[in-house]
Amino acid sequence: MVYAVVLTIIMGLTRQNTGGTWLNDMLSFWPFVLIYVYIDVILGVIILRRLKNFKSWKRDMPFLLNHLGLFLALTIVSAWHFGDSSCVSFCCRCVGGASITRLQPKAQVCIPIILRN
Repeated sequence: MVYAVVLTIIMGLTRQNTGGTWLNDMLSFWPFVLIYVYIDVILGVIILRRLKNFKSWKRDMPFLLNHLGLFLALTIVSAWHFGDSSCVSFCCRCVGGASITRLQPKAQVCIPIILRN
C-alpha cells in the first residue's frame, strides 16, 4: 500500500508525457499498473466478503458505501486513464466557416482533436 501511495505522489508531482522515462509515463509503467489492479482486486474481495456476512445496517452499511465508493473511483479512473494510452492528440488552427486542411503543432488557438486507434 505504501508503494502505491509513493508512486501516486510521484505521478502527481511530475508532468506526464508519453515516450519519456518511467517517471514521465507512469500509466505505462507496469509496476504502477499492477499495484493499482492488485489494490482494486483486494478492495473488491473485501466488499464481497462483507456483503456475504451482512448482519446489521448500522455496522455494515457505512463500511460498504465507503469501500464501494473507493472501489468505483479507483476502477473508473483507472480504466479512463489506462484507456487514454491509445489516443493521439493534435492541435489545429480553426477559422470560422472554413475546413481544416492541415495540423499546426504550435498554433496560438489550439483545439485538441482526439483520434482513437
